[in-house]
Amino acid sequence: LPIVDGEQSLFASFSKELDSAVGTYISADAKKKWIARFNDSSVNPKAREYFVQKQFPLYVANWKKIHGEYQKLQGNPVTATLDKSDATNIALFKDPKKFLALHYDKKVNIVQEVQNAVVAKAEGKEALHSEIKAVIDTAAQAKYVSHDNTGYLVAHMMERDRSVQEVKNFVKEWSKVRFKFDVLESKMTKGRVPQGLTRLSEASFLSLTFAQRKSYVEET
Repeated sequence: LPIVDGEQSLFASFSKELDSAVGTYISADAKKKWIARFNDSSVNPKAREYFVQKQFPLYVANWKKIHGEYQKLQGNPVTATLDKSDATNIALFKDPKKFLALHYDKKVNIVQEVQNAVVAKAEGKEALHSEIKAVIDTAAQAKYVSHDNTGYLVAHMMERDRSVQEVKNFVKEWSKVRFKFDVLESKMTKGRVPQGLTRLSEASFLSLTFAQRKSYVEET
């Protein structure tokens, strides 16, 4: 009974926090997924308590931060002038309901995409931004990197004044590591996973930084 009562109390505070976020930072559907995660019977009570009290507040803080950046960009007059050629997902950005329903990682990437376009216009670097964005987008389509990292990668290249050729050279290195990943995946599927190795899915692999992807294939 003490454990049951404790979890009821824990759920009450968790649910209250979710209710305050719905409509502002997350959708009603997202709330259902978080509740399902809370109710996961495979999670032990202590781990559930730690998640609600220590980890979940960090998620909420991140939600608030990204939506603060989103609202700031919405109020920027330059944002209204952007189209799909400037930011691939500008239509989602300009639709508050659709934006709210997105996964956090996608929100972060879209906000970064729009921020990149706004900065490029302010600095008179639209042409360079467009070319670098095209190279990075092509790399994502080829699955050398995650679609959810394209905004960050474009910003990273622009901030470091990389030329288009330099960016293309980086993509070549990303493609080599992706090829090694595919070869290893084929071997592990036909044979076995090396003992002690945590095998990553394609999505998990692509979400890593280049150094982490390279390290993973070397270890595998």
